[in-house]
Amino acid sequence: MESVAINMEKTTAAPLRYQAVPARAGRTVVGRLLPGTDLFAGLEAVCREHGIKYGYIDCAIGCFKKVTFVYAVPAAGTPSGIAYTQPAVCEGVLEFFGGSGVICQSAGGEYLIHLHGSFCDENAHVRGGHFLAGGNIVVTTLDFVINEIHGAKLLRTYDPETGFVQISPEPSPA
Repeated sequence: MESVAINMEKTTAAPLRYQAVPARAGRTVVGRLLPGTDLFAGLEAVCREHGIKYGYIDCAIGCFKKVTFVYAVPAAGTPSGIAYTQPAVCEGVLEFFGGSGVICQSAGGEYLIHLHGSFCDENAHVRGGHFLAGGNIVVTTLDFVINEIHGAKLLRTYDPETGFVQISPEPSPA
């Protein structure tokens, strides 16, 4: 279901296009992932334990000993003109000073958490991007705030226009 808004002003701006459905806030879960926990496995376990299928990670801060991420680079010949790098892995003392994302599901009901974040190493070199599941290990803590969403399904599906898996919100009676 795509909602399309057309920019009616007399400008050279491109038409406005978007997908959106109304939703309402549910519960908020505040917590901490403990040392040695993987970021995605930990957040998914919290969501399962609290019955959260769809939501957003409003805040995530802490410290990792390992992060795995990708970032966008120009790529001629792709549908969107970009591609993601091969996974970058950083290890050491990595201060995570900002992360947010959406808690989605696949069509088959599997959790698909989409999270972007920024961190710095012990020399204050800042990096960040799209974090990947399975390679982000907490060293001291990962403090988080998760907000549940009702009335909308947050699915992640392949989008041929961009060439990537994207969020595809749908109305939901729940």
